[in-house]
Amino acid sequence: MLLIAGGACGAGARAQSVSADTGILRGVVTFVSSTSAYVNVGSNAGVSPGDSVFIARRGTVLTRGTVAGVSSQSCVVPLQGEERILVGDSADIRVQRRVGSDTPTSRSALGSSRTLPASPSVTGRVALQYIGVGSAGDGLTVSQPSLVMLLNVPALLGSGMSLRFHGRAVRNLSQTTPTSSGLSRSHARIYELALAADAPGNPFGFSLGRVTSRYVAGLGPFDGAEVFVRKGNVTAGILGGFQPDFVTSGVDARRQKAALFANVAWKGADRTGGDVTIAYGRQMFKGKLDRDFAYVQSSTRIGSTITIFQSTEVDVTGLEGDERTGKLRLANTFLTMSFAPLPWLAFDGGYDATRIVYYLESMEIRSDTLMDNTLRQGVRGGVFFRLPLRIQVGGRIHVRPAVGDLRASRTIMGTAGVRDIAHSGVSVNAQLAGITGIYAEGTNVSCRMDFMLSPETSLDLGVERYRYTLVRTQEQQSTVTASVSAQTFVARRWYILGGLDQVWENDLPFQRVFAEVGMRF
Repeated sequence: MLLIAGGACGAGARAQSVSADTGILRGVVTFVSSTSAYVNVGSNAGVSPGDSVFIARRGTVLTRGTVAGVSSQSCVVPLQGEERILVGDSADIRVQRRVGSDTPTSRSALGSSRTLPASPSVTGRVALQYIGVGSAGDGLTVSQPSLVMLLNVPALLGSGMSLRFHGRAVRNLSQTTPTSSGLSRSHARIYELALAADAPGNPFGFSLGRVTSRYVAGLGPFDGAEVFVRKGNVTAGILGGFQPDFVTSGVDARRQKAALFANVAWKGADRTGGDVTIAYGRQMFKGKLDRDFAYVQSSTRIGSTITIFQSTEVDVTGLEGDERTGKLRLANTFLTMSFAPLPWLAFDGGYDATRIVYYLESMEIRSDTLMDNTLRQGVRGGVFFRLPLRIQVGGRIHVRPAVGDLRASRTIMGTAGVRDIAHSGVSVNAQLAGITGIYAEGTNVSCRMDFMLSPETSLDLGVERYRYTLVRTQEQQSTVTASVSAQTFVARRWYILGGLDQVWENDLPFQRVFAEVGMRF
């Protein structure tokens, strides 16, 4: 297995590192399910449910979310369908509170130096949000105000149980009519609603509601229950329920899910430890077998310098022509490793591969379980340096070989930046990427300036140009984006976010606007 040295420079910064003067945990998206993104930073680094997450690509924020579940080495962030998230995207986690005695006291979600209580009984946020997309001549094609709520009660009424809720109520104000997907102009989405008991050391635990199992992430979210028993470092359990409808947020009773699993955790000296999960999962369609697969997931930390994550799916029942067969078949596999031998040097590397997944009864053919279906196979990696005077430089590469009629593709990226220049609160970052894709090839150049105007207020300015050539027609096209965003904390818990993008797609302009006013608690 080839592991190319690399740090998460193109995806933001060194994975699982803590920025002491910004209060941000920086990581990368390690894999993506149909509804969630998984980031390689977990409770060992201080992450807790309810922390804010900003996922970005090439310096542009794609989506804002919150941590819904945490393991020792990773966390899960429900996706809201706003942008397509890919493995390798950067993830900045704003830690809201101190977790454990060895976790640095962090700033608020927006860079404030005022910390929240050390052990709050309830955390979350309530916010009014607005997203608009359109052009001056045609008006807004997307115009959506919404009410967003995240609630996390880690100790419900002193019972040892926790309650988590994440939902959104949306009103569509655009001139376009609602799609045929079943959504009306006003609708609500529930991403998570779970009552759980999973205190460390307890011999019994459960989750009930709309949940995503941290033991069998390959099944994705389900509406049902998970029950498990624990003895020492060994956990075994069963889960089952219905498939949520990813469009309407309702329950798709035609699709059922179930799994058996066993997990073994281990801990050594000098911060060495990890866990391994082995599971068998079944997906049913109208009571008949749609897919069954074996699933293996492992997370390992060796000291404070090496982290390794792996997940693999193997289909148990497949198709040969029109006949079902019990021949085992590799479906998806993923491997990533990060290595930080020195405070100023970090590497990471990995390998990923996807295979077509056959659904026997619903007759679907897709590859959307743990992996993004555009990744195919490939090796990736990079290197990241922290130099004197707060200078940061790095490079990243992702190479994917040819598969069938699809030609080989690659991305080579370099970044350079200076943080908090002369203690002025001004940071600058530039990035250059050469992209050879399946259908196009071109160059992406971007630059971003961040101004910390006060401990509570920041201003970001950015410009990006992607110029590319279509392989078949040799037609040249370009996209230029200029963006401005601001964020501020009002009083102790109230905050305001706002942003505007001016985009020229082949010289045709349109705008994107985002605004949010809310309260964190």
